[in-house]
Amino acid sequence: MNKYIVAFVLIFLLASCGRTAKEIRNSATEKMSNHDYNGAIEDLHEYLEKVPRSAISYNDLGLAESEIGDYTRAKVDFDMAIKLNPRMAVAYYNRGRALQANRQYFKAVDDYNKAAALDSNNASIYNNRGLAKSSLNDIEGARADYDKALEMNPQDSIAFVNRGLLEYKLGNYQKAIEDFNKALNLAPGFFNAYFDRAGARQMLGDYTGAMADLDKSISLKPKNALAYYNRAMLNFTIGKNDAGCNDLHQAADLGDKEAPVKIKDHCK
Repeated sequence: MNKYIVAFVLIFLLASCGRTAKEIRNSATEKMSNHDYNGAIEDLHEYLEKVPRSAISYNDLGLAESEIGDYTRAKVDFDMAIKLNPRMAVAYYNRGRALQANRQYFKAVDDYNKAAALDSNNASIYNNRGLAKSSLNDIEGARADYDKALEMNPQDSIAFVNRGLLEYKLGNYQKAIEDFNKALNLAPGFFNAYFDRAGARQMLGDYTGAMADLDKSISLKPKNALAYYNRAMLNFTIGKNDAGCNDLHQAADLGDKEAPVKIKDHCK
């Protein structure tokens, strides 16, 4: 046989074999771990062509799509995961998060209820259900869920921040600060806790504490436009107009939509 024909046959055979399902799945898992979500999505689609009834792979596909902000597509894949495995608690939980991201709070609560019925020991379900209930102004329901999440996992700094935000929403600023403090005891570098505590401190007239928290927030996330904007407003409140204008310009440069308007009002 002609050597060129032999070479062509070998190349064709290698190409037709391709990757095994296990290799594709492992590649998807690695890409998810490395935050290469688009690559993981490609791999998972390829894997599902070979293994079309893998509920966990549809769930993972939905997770990757959620990470790139495609919550509508993610919901479709969580639907498929649940269709293939109706007792898959994590798929209900993840679909709830996708619905919540699309502001479908009633449907999100329904999915969290189903997830909790299947996995009652998962604190994250209660924490996220609390967020959805808070968005629906179900204050007591939200507080009960945060309390439940923290009872199950007292080390959950996110749940402390979420409960603190609920107290802030109700005007209970001191209680909010107490929860933000607890979050920071658990996670000293938690941006949200400093940022949100600044707001509560400012409402109580503790401008020094609020300024310290905004300074820390900016040191943790120096490209967060809202932190600069809030610090600008606080600077104006305490009479530091030059510092306020500097912060407004920083906020504007970082894309804050309100900052240019405030610059016209406050800065010459």
